[in-house]
This record gives sequence, structure tokens and C-alpha cells, in this order.
Amino acid sequence: MSGDRGGAPEAGPMDWVSTAVGLGIVVIVLRDVFHTLLHPAGRGTLARLVMRLVWRSAGRGGRKGRISGLAGPLGMAAVALLWSLATIVGWALIYLADMPEGFAFSVESHQRNSLLDAVYLSLVTVTTLGFGDIAPTSVWMRLATPIEALVGFSLLTAVVAWVVEVYPALTRRRVLALRLSVLRRARNHPEDKPPEHLPPDLLADLAAAVAEVRVDLTQFPTSYYFREQTEETALPAMLRYALDLVDLAAESADPHVRTAGRMLGCALDDLATVLDDDFLRVGGDTRAVLRAYARDQRHHAETAWSGS
Repeated sequence: MSGDRGGAPEAGPMDWVSTAVGLGIVVIVLRDVFHTLLHPAGRGTLARLVMRLVWRSAGRGGRKGRISGLAGPLGMAAVALLWSLATIVGWALIYLADMPEGFAFSVESHQRNSLLDAVYLSLVTVTTLGFGDIAPTSVWMRLATPIEALVGFSLLTAVVAWVVEVYPALTRRRVLALRLSVLRRARNHPEDKPPEHLPPDLLADLAAAVAEVRVDLTQFPTSYYFREQTEETALPAMLRYALDLVDLAAESADPHVRTAGRMLGCALDDLATVLDDDFLRVGGDTRAVLRAYARDQRHHAETAWSGS
């Protein structure tokens, strides 16, 4: 794609290749942003691969390593950086096809480098700085540069929205873990209380909270990669007690308690299905999947599953 059509060289094969590759990279990034942040299932391919890579790398430091608890935030930062760098490179390849004929330079130089100029222009455009020292002159490039600025602003807004959406999901998960922890301490041991003393409303509320966590993991799979540092706020550690409550409710003579217990059991089954299908791939029953969930989180709360 040449710049000014009055006497400028015609676009060669490499120009078309550069443009096609650049457009392809931009489309891949936009698709991944859409599927990660806007799609109901939150299944961005690049984002998920990066999050898993950071998760596994952080886990090598052991469950007590400082980096272990930062896997989630570091993964999100890595994804945002990947999206930004890929966008810059993609648009730079698009500009490169028209360098230098399609642009006017306010500072003349005998040692111009088309590749560096294209990367520089893409960088200042995606960040909406717009210094103006390199200005497009061809019709195509005069349309392309403001589109990149719009993409850059949208990307920044999307990343901020991503962070804002993930942390409420983490809060709901932590609150559920704390509720189970407090209930376990209040009852001391399930066998010390007859099953009839289980309030059915409490079991139903816990089932609803487990269902919320399941929805959060479906819509915001990034939340899986945030590891808790204390047992009281670690849901993987507390789910063992939730299963005990299901078993205890099944022994009750009160039909309302048994029904509420089955509701909690079904909610735990659904949660285990999501965990196994999207993250663990271990198979087995609900108890086996939830135990693998605790093991994969690599924190000291895993001891709550010892002997299970």
C-alpha cells in the first residue's frame, strides 16, 4: 500500500503480506479481548494460556513461596501486557507497508528506519499521545491511525473493567469460605450435634452461595488463579466441611433438612463439574474433584483434606 497515489511506488507483495499479518494480529487480539471480557463464558484462548503458564510457574516455588499468592495478579498483568504489545506490533506492520511514502515527517533525517518509525508511530498512537511528528498523508493511513487510537483507549478501558469485575467474584468466594469456617467452629464437630439441629435455611443459603461461586468461575475463569493465603478464606479448604454437612443432612429425620442438604449437594456437584471440565481434568466423583482443587491451590489449607 503506497502513500500518495501521485507517483508513489505501487504496493509490492511484501507490503500486502505485512498488512495482512498486521491485521491478523490485531483481529486475534480483539477476538481474545472479546471472549475474555465480554463473552458470557469468558473463554479467551490467549488469556487462558498465559494465566495457566503464570499459575504453573508460580506454583514451582512451593505453596509457601511469596510468588505463589501473586499468580492471579501477575497473570492478569501478563495478559494485559501481551494484548498491548501484540496490538502495537500488529499496527506497526500495517504502517510499515506504507512507510515512508504514506507519511509526512516534521523532523527530517538521512537515516530513517521504516521499521522503527512504524513501531514508534504505533506506540504513540495506541497510547493516544499523538506527538504529531509523524503524520499520515495517504487516505488509508489517515483512517487507520485514529482507529488504532480508539482500539488503544478501548483496550485500556477493558483491562480496568476486567480488574473491577474479578475482585467482587473473589470477595464472594472468600465470604463463602469464611461462612463455612465460622459454622465449623460454632458446631465444633458435626458428630457432636444431631442432624436435626441443622437449620434448613442455612443449608439452602450455602447452596445459593456455592452456585454463585460456580457462576463466577464460569464467567470469570481468571478468578480460579487467585490463591488464598489463609485457611479461613480459602474455599478449597472449606469445601470438605460443606461435604460433611451434606452427609449429615442426609441422616436427618426432618424432610426439610434432607431437601436443603440435597440442594447443597447438587450445588457442590455442579461446582465440581465446572472445576473439572475447565481447570483440573482429573475425573472422579465430587469429593475427588474438590480434593484435587485443594491440592492444585497448593496452600496449607490442603491439610483440611488429609485422610479424605
